[in-house]
Parts: sequence; C-alpha cells; structure tokens
Amino acid sequence: MTRISGQLISFSPQWEEKDHIAAFRQQMVALVRSGRSANDLAKEFEPTAQTISAWVRQADRDEGRREDGSSRERVELAAS
Repeated sequence: MTRISGQLISFSPQWEEKDHIAAFRQQMVALVRSGRSANDLAKEFEPTAQTISAWVRQADRDEGRREDGSSRERVELAAS
C-alpha cells in the first residue's frame, strides 16, 4: 500500500516490477546517450552490453531517431 494525497493506494507487485524494469531501461538508455558505453554499463549492472545496445536501438526507433520503424509500426505490419 502506498499513500498518495492522503489516500492509501494498492499497487500489484507485477505492476511495480514492470514499472521498475521500464525505468531501469530508460536510465540505461539515458546513460548511453550521455556518453557512457554499453560495455562499461554492463560491467557495472546486470544486463549485457548487447542487451543495453538493443534497448538504445529500440528507444531510437520508438522516438523516431531511426528509420527502421517503431515497435508499434512493427506490430501493425505483422498484423496485416
């Protein structure tokens, strides 16, 4: 239970876990973009350099920084 504006709010553990994972990925992407290498981050944190690099590529796609389509576009193309 979490208290927000005086009210107790219950979050499911799965929601909180997904939220933390997404925040961690965003932080890794931001660190790479600020100049840290994926190899250095892999040594300091759990994911491999390859995984961190994939997160950066995916974030670039989703933000329109790459020309090979966003995650949403890939799902739409696969469904058609």
